[in-house]
Amino acid sequence: MKAPIWQSGLTPEQERDIAYQERNLLVLRYADGWYYDTQNNWEGWKRVLSLDGGRMCFHIPDDFPVGNLPEIKPNWDGHSTREKWERVMMKFGIQPEGYGSDS
Repeated sequence: MKAPIWQSGLTPEQERDIAYQERNLLVLRYADGWYYDTQNNWEGWKRVLSLDGGRMCFHIPDDFPVGNLPEIKPNWDGHSTREKWERVMMKFGIQPEGYGSDS
């Protein structure tokens, strides 16, 4: 795996790909494990990194290296993308504002 490198002159697609790779590396740092999501339709994105016992889950490319992170049983708790990001913010002491069930 090559480290993502930001540099001038990148196309929007290259910038997007680097941003996803950076996100995936950060999520990998905090993940409990990974599993295959056989219920989704996103070809090439069937693997999931699970955090906090399935309370925060992120799909990653099937070819993204996860090192020695253990494969686990699927444990998504049914959260929406919005709920996931609210949980991420709260996990790190950030109070979500104007974003969530009250908005």
